[in-house]
Amino acid sequence: MTRLHRDVKVVIIQALAGFDSPGQVARMVKAEYGLDVSAQAVEAYDPTKAAGAKLSPELRQIFSDARQRAITAIEDVPEAHKAVRVRMLGQAARRAQVRGNDNAMATLLKQIAEEVGGSFEARRQLNASVYVEARSEPRDKQYNVLDLVRETLGELSALE
Repeated sequence: MTRLHRDVKVVIIQALAGFDSPGQVARMVKAEYGLDVSAQAVEAYDPTKAAGAKLSPELRQIFSDARQRAITAIEDVPEAHKAVRVRMLGQAARRAQVRGNDNAMATLLKQIAEEVGGSFEARRQLNASVYVEARSEPRDKQYNVLDLVRETLGELSALE
């Protein structure tokens, strides 16, 4: 096996900590550094695997820090942002249209409308308001979900 420079090792560890597969990491190392590294060799840099049991404490700490960032830093994931998701869905809808796949295009356009229209946020707000309403009652008064839905529907029909 080729002896890897410390910088390449750190890149491998960070990619593995970010939940990339050893095969993906091996291909990335080949593309970026021109080094042929097998997936099995890459796996030796993952302390959560048996192959990485002998990883140095310093590299284990790098893995641990990178894994923690990967788990908690949602802002690093472009798809977590609404504008990026809508842009990607728009691109997919245009590709479906060019290919003549009207069903896929219609599905994607509907998904864009739901994303932009905030239908997902509205559901969360409704659930939050039911939760707050249920929690504001005295503890001796017990509600179940069906009672809350019936009560809410009754209030809505009274407004009409």
